[in-house]
Amino acid sequence: MGPSSPSSPATGEETSHHQSLALGLLVRRLSDGRRRRVLDLGPAIGANVAFFASLSCRVHIADLHQSLFPPGGPRVRSEARALEDILDRDLPPAEPFELILTWDLFNYLEPKNIAAVAQRLKAFSQVGTSLLALISTRKELPDRPTRFEVHDSQHLIYDVESPLLRPAPRYKEPELSRALAGFEVESSFLLRNGIQEYLFSYSGC
Repeated sequence: MGPSSPSSPATGEETSHHQSLALGLLVRRLSDGRRRRVLDLGPAIGANVAFFASLSCRVHIADLHQSLFPPGGPRVRSEARALEDILDRDLPPAEPFELILTWDLFNYLEPKNIAAVAQRLKAFSQVGTSLLALISTRKELPDRPTRFEVHDSQHLIYDVESPLLRPAPRYKEPELSRALAGFEVESSFLLRNGIQEYLFSYSGC
C-alpha cells in the first residue's frame, strides 16, 4: 500500500523526544475550554487520551496503523477494496470532529490511497476541522508507522516499533494538497529531525 519493502536495519534510538510546533499551535487553539471531538487514526495511547481530555476534548480511536500494518502480519494489499473494507470497519459512524490526527500514516500510503482516506474523512469534518499530518523528509523511514505520544504541550515522544527501514516517498506540499482535496494547508513546520508537520483545514468542498 506504500512504497517498497523494508531493507536495512534502522539506526539511532528507538524512542526519542522532539519538539512539535504544530502541537503547540493546536494546544493554544484548544485551550479555550470549549468541548471538542478528536479523531485519532493512530493506536490507543493512554497519555494522549488523557492529554486531550485535559483540554476538554473527547477522543475516538480508529487505529488504522494496526489494521494496515500489523506487526508480524501481512500488509494490506493496495487494492482499493481492501482499504475500503478496513475504513468501513475501523472508522466510527459519521459525525463532525474538530481535529483529526493522522500522525505519519500518509508516509506509508500511495497517493491514491491517501486520497481515498481523505475522501472518507470528509464525513467527519466540518468547515475549519484541523488535520495533523507528519511527513518524512528523509530518504528512509521506519518500516511501520511510529507511535507518537504527547509528552507535554510542545513535545512528542517518537516510539519506533520496527528495526527496519524502507524508502520514504517524501511527499511535497503540492502532492499532499492534490490527494487531500477539500483540506487546505494552513500551517507547515519543517523540523530538524526530518519531519515536516502539516496542519490542514477543511474548507467544506
